[in-house]
Amino acid sequence: MRCLVVALRAMKPSYLDDLAPVIGYTATRAVSVWYAGRDLYVPVAATYDHPLAKILGLPALRALCTAFPAAVMAIPTDDSERRYRNVRVVAERLAQGATISEIAYSLD
Repeated sequence: MRCLVVALRAMKPSYLDDLAPVIGYTATRAVSVWYAGRDLYVPVAATYDHPLAKILGLPALRALCTAFPAAVMAIPTDDSERRYRNVRVVAERLAQGATISEIAYSLD
């Protein structure tokens, strides 16, 4: 259990959680695919010819620039998202009283 607490503290919150309410699920998924494992540099102002406008659409880029102007966001890879999800599942299952063996078996 102590190892799980340490693992949970080491997990960094995902910027994707912050992006989804601002630009929507579809645009957030596009960011996660195009920028996985890299930094996303948010421009101060949205322009129609900016590469992000082509990926997200101009309305989503405007919302992003309004909410996070000049921000640098580390976008996680799918692998780090999967690890985070597994740690969360383990914590929930332990809280429900499952044994380590049962959890390991269910997660393969």
